Amino acid sequence: MLLKNKKEFYSRHMLYASLFPSFVSALALALADIADAVVVGTKIGENGLAAIGIVTPVYMIYNILGYGLSVGGVVTHSRLVASGRDGEANRHFQLLLWTSVFCGLAMAALGLAFHRQFLFLLGLGEQDNALLELCEDYYLPLVAAAPLFIANFILYDLVRSDGDPNLASISFSIGCVFDLILNILLVLFLDRGVSGSIAATIIAQAVSLLIALLHFVKKKGILRLSKPQIGIGECLRDFETGAASSISYLFQFLFLALANNLLMRHGGGTLYVAVFDVVMNVSFVAYALFQGTGAAIQPLVSALYEEKDKPALLHTLKSGIRWGMACGAAVTILIGMFAKQVAELFGLHDPMSLATAVPAIQIFCTSVPLAGVMLILIAYYQSVDQEKLSATLTLVRSFFVLLPLTLLLGLMDMEHFWLVFPLTETLSLGVTVLLVKGRGKGRVLVDVPVLSAALDNDNQGLADLLDSAENFCKANGAGAYQASLARMALEELCLVIIDKAFTGDEREYIQVTLIAEKDGRFTLHIRSRAERFNPFDMRMGKIRQGDEEDFLDSVGVMVIKKRAEKFYYRRNSIFNVLTVVI
Repeated sequence: MLLKNKKEFYSRHMLYASLFPSFVSALALALADIADAVVVGTKIGENGLAAIGIVTPVYMIYNILGYGLSVGGVVTHSRLVASGRDGEANRHFQLLLWTSVFCGLAMAALGLAFHRQFLFLLGLGEQDNALLELCEDYYLPLVAAAPLFIANFILYDLVRSDGDPNLASISFSIGCVFDLILNILLVLFLDRGVSGSIAATIIAQAVSLLIALLHFVKKKGILRLSKPQIGIGECLRDFETGAASSISYLFQFLFLALANNLLMRHGGGTLYVAVFDVVMNVSFVAYALFQGTGAAIQPLVSALYEEKDKPALLHTLKSGIRWGMACGAAVTILIGMFAKQVAELFGLHDPMSLATAVPAIQIFCTSVPLAGVMLILIAYYQSVDQEKLSATLTLVRSFFVLLPLTLLLGLMDMEHFWLVFPLTETLSLGVTVLLVKGRGKGRVLVDVPVLSAALDNDNQGLADLLDSAENFCKANGAGAYQASLARMALEELCLVIIDKAFTGDEREYIQVTLIAEKDGRFTLHIRSRAERFNPFDMRMGKIRQGDEEDFLDSVGVMVIKKRAEKFYYRRNSIFNVLTVVI
């Protein structure tokens, strides 16, 4: 029979299946990010934290390129797979991976050749030789490993999107564990200082990459490794798609460099740079669950957008915000409650350091929920062909609000500098609401007619659905042949799924979406929660006694394959997804 309240089951299940691995990866990555500062701060103290704080903007450069290419690459990959172009998806992956490695090599060459000038730009004082030595010990190996860092971005996101989110999560998680263990071993026990800390980070990145490469040994998805190929043009398009994610790191780079220079030269010197580094490390953990939510919803939102499933899109966004807020706010409250212990964890123990660090951490925590909502919204809009809106939101928050406030508060009393965080998020979200509401860009507009319905694991409601589908096609310009072919495809595929894939489990159902495209074609999406079953693999053979029904099913499917413009199948978690273009 026809069902209600099933349309959101797919989006809910797929979101929940992705959330936990994404949360684990995001938190593991955040913990790995802060491992250097925690261990170095514990062993070396204020100078060690200041050195890491000055060099940290290098990671932002990696994030600019890495997130821009990987986020845009995931969106492109999801759309290619959703439209059945597996070969193009694999070719796209090759270009993306090898071009990113080439870019990493170029970055390493430039960064090593001009390292003194770059460190001065990041806030290092000209006369501070002790701090210069610490900075160089950390900076030089970090820059030399640029290709490794960039390649890891690509592999993580594309392996996750190629049906292996658990391996992607494991690769990052194990890498993060290696980072932490090696940091403790090299810095605390072997007394290797900041050079030991960055060595631990690089080794951990190599471990993560090797584990991610197991995806290609397993041959689980459609992606394969092949000989190096460079495709600057296609990668630039991916980068443009992911610009809303990557451009935020450009502004963060400018923010970190500006703040370090103000705090070092105009403010309290090394202490304030060290406290600022602690606050930024706290932000990695506080933002992690929101970023994990954004990463979880992006492949799902891209696929749902291709199917023009507006209710499921909105449900995914609302669910993502609820989960991100619930989990992210809980972590932030804990950080604020134990701000003194957090500061001590980073090696700040004396009264003067704590008097500066504790209020700084607590003030920052007040800004996190608003920042989290912005991060999820940006990830959502990237996936629904609203990249310009995503980029605008990022530009407002990170450039027009954050940088001027940083400069203003940095030139004033240093005690109030930390207000830059809550003021930025409050003003940014307010401007965003006005911008989206005023221009009407907040909604994803499905500007083509769509028919959507769900069936139980019987065919009692199928007749009514077939009539509705045929009438829908005729009402949207289809001729008699096109309308009857759409009806036939829907009937044959639903019946064969019910007969061959369903087992009697009451949770089984079929979700049907029929789209009247602008070019006169009709796209039929049939999603079933059932055993793995691809009707397009059915073959006709000699009729044997008792096999007449299977033969007729095969004939019906073969007719659809012959007459349809396109058809393809994919397995997505516990769902079979069929698409037929008529």
